[in-house]
Amino acid sequence: MRTSTSGLLCGVFAAVAYGLMPLCVIPLTGKGMTVETILFYRFSLGGLALAVWMFIRREPFHASLPDLGILAALSVQYTLAALSVFAGYFFLPSGVVTSIHFLYPVAVATLMMIFFGEKKSPATFLALALAVGGVALLSLGEDSGGSAVGIGIVLFSALVLALYLVGMDWAGRRRALHGPRISLYVLLFGSLPCLIVSVAMGRFTFFPDAEAAFLVLALALLTATLAIRAFNYSIQTIGPTMTSIIGAMEPLTAVVMGTIAFGEPLTFGLALGIGLVLAAVGCVMLAPHLARGGDH
Repeated sequence: MRTSTSGLLCGVFAAVAYGLMPLCVIPLTGKGMTVETILFYRFSLGGLALAVWMFIRREPFHASLPDLGILAALSVQYTLAALSVFAGYFFLPSGVVTSIHFLYPVAVATLMMIFFGEKKSPATFLALALAVGGVALLSLGEDSGGSAVGIGIVLFSALVLALYLVGMDWAGRRRALHGPRISLYVLLFGSLPCLIVSVAMGRFTFFPDAEAAFLVLALALLTATLAIRAFNYSIQTIGPTMTSIIGAMEPLTAVVMGTIAFGEPLTFGLALGIGLVLAAVGCVMLAPHLARGGDH
């Protein structure tokens, strides 16, 4: 079992950063900006900022043509996951979307066991169960109506995100693709489908005012430049299964921020869900120590 304190901390940081996205996205959509356009700005500006940082630090930009093809495929998976989650909101309540989407840690664990023969400890299975159960409690406090089309779309989002995590791990282990350049190309390639979709649907929007520009910049720097770099680093150091379980911190953060920033009520079910997610993260952190103890 792979373990790394820095990898664990980066996974937590990425999940918390993603959970803060509603603080920027909700005001932006309220100003008339479309989701596809917001994602385009998030990826493109985040990639530009990362490129500037890499240039200052003299980090390598070079990637071979086969490696660029792999990174392009990974970026499409990452972008499709984001777009399909947002599409699911047109068919299902947001809480149901979150619950179904966060089945992706189960998909990641299954893919790693089937295709890579990765063995899971009892602590890992316990963490999976706690994470899925906690996210369900955090998300299903709303009406639970839905449609088969919506469920299919969100299940697709969970699958492609799971493929992204497994693919990123494979790229690091088999193709030696590491460092900030992989995040850079994922962001830049990922911005293109968002731009194409927004333009093709006639939904591309510019910044309506200075506040919107500031919110987009904050979103890009926090959840693209920093968070995706931390997310990819976590995948390649502690593995996709552990990273995906820690990802349950994302809806937890969103719920806490909703309570603090938007005055949403904190119910017993939400509090219990928070406890289960924190317990899942605790299991992830303890799993390597338990595994080493079981080897004696």
